[in-house]
Amino acid sequence: KKHQELADKLAKQLQEQEEQDAEQAAQAEAYNSANLSGFKVAHDDADFKEGETVILTLADQKVFHRDKGQSVMNEEEDELENVNIAEFSKTQVAKERARRRKL
Repeated sequence: KKHQELADKLAKQLQEQEEQDAEQAAQAEAYNSANLSGFKVAHDDADFKEGETVILTLADQKVFHRDKGQSVMNEEEDELENVNIAEFSKTQVAKERARRRKL
């Protein structure tokens, strides 16, 4: 009897997990490029290669900024960026600055 109760409990847990996984999969399928409409992308077209998958995340922004000595909430539109492309760009800028200093 105990074995049957344990088996029933495990079967119920498995069923609940399967239902939860199916729900998450449906939500993931419903999220597509239409959800990104209106977002600004931090990179140029040339930074992307055709057929390549690139993950974009929300770029870090300050919540508040100073305007005429007062803290004002940042209301700039959200910007998407790829962390690797952004880091590469920063490195290139730093190298260029270092090269200019040497001249």
